[in-house]
Amino acid sequence: MKKILSTTAIASSLCLLGTSLLQAQTFKGPYIDVSGAMGGISTSVKKTGGTGTAGDATGNAQVGKVFGFGSIGLGYAFPMSKESSFAIGASYIPGKAEIKGQATDGGTGAADADNTVTFKIDDIYTVYAQPNFEINKDAAAFLRVQYFSADVKGTNSATSVTGLASDIEGWGIGGGLKVALTKNTYVQTEIMYTELDSLSARSATNRSSSHTRTFSASKPELIEGRITLGYQF
Repeated sequence: MKKILSTTAIASSLCLLGTSLLQAQTFKGPYIDVSGAMGGISTSVKKTGGTGTAGDATGNAQVGKVFGFGSIGLGYAFPMSKESSFAIGASYIPGKAEIKGQATDGGTGAADADNTVTFKIDDIYTVYAQPNFEINKDAAAFLRVQYFSADVKGTNSATSVTGLASDIEGWGIGGGLKVALTKNTYVQTEIMYTELDSLSARSATNRSSSHTRTFSASKPELIEGRITLGYQF
């Protein structure tokens, strides 16, 4: 009887240890994911210079090519404790967004019609750090801090633009919840806010006028809601 009780006790202890180890490994280790999101970019666009009176306008990113967008990512979550981990990862977004600014002039010449500039942002990637805090073995809340980088191009309504940096950067913060679907798969929802660098570009010529005009977008703000499906190895 003692042997039976001892064997049972040992088996029970091993089962509890195994369960504990499984729980400790939830949302930890290497992973890959795919995401879908909706979002938008907003900023104040200003035009200065030219033959007429410069004006201000608000431009918004077009929703559709980037938001909804698809992204792919990978990362690794390092254990910090039984109930927490620290993930480092990267994601790539093969889409684009457009920030358009429309200004007004007091002039009536052909040169005064060049009042629209479009900043195109594409080839987007992010690198992030993400602490995860497990609520239970099947769910965890997380925070995320990310570095954002993308290529940027500018076009004027009538001519090309110059003086525009080839890329744009920014920093973002957000958070969300992830829930295990199976032993290796999970779904997560999150909200992200990212502030980008200011943009500035000049129109080389303004049709019949030789005056140069400067278009600037002041610190575009990116807000996105994202749903992610992931596989934890």
